[in-house]
Amino acid sequence: MSREVSQALVLWGVDYSETSRIFTLLTPGRGRISVIAKGVRRKNSGLASLLASLNHIELVYLWKEGRQVQTLTDCSLLHGFEALKADLERGSYAAFPLEVAAKVAGENDPSEALFSTVLQGLHALEAWRGVAPLHAIWQVWQVLRVAGFAPSLDVCAHCG
Repeated sequence: MSREVSQALVLWGVDYSETSRIFTLLTPGRGRISVIAKGVRRKNSGLASLLASLNHIELVYLWKEGRQVQTLTDCSLLHGFEALKADLERGSYAAFPLEVAAKVAGENDPSEALFSTVLQGLHALEAWRGVAPLHAIWQVWQVLRVAGFAPSLDVCAHCG
């Protein structure tokens, strides 16, 4: 078992036991990973607010090859995207590209480009003053492009 430090975007969390939750994260070095945060559901846990969806965190976890859920040991907040969370519409549209990224990211499949595209997109949406759905569509396009799934728009599918 090795101790690893990484940046991550929190995708979602699910309750695991009376005091623990399992979080799915997007990381640059390992792609999509799941970690268990033991004791995070206790009322005096300092980690609960750090592991909210959309948060950009730095985490420390124990990696064991072959294990589907790794063990979180510590984390700190790098950016909470408070402006997105404070606005229901923009927060909803921020979640859409994040969900797409979660679907195209492989488990334990490094993707620095995918991680930085999603992170830059969230920062851009936070500063964006235009129509949120347009930005979300553009960001999803960027996520699909980086992941290799974007359609080609310069060649006709029928005649080439």
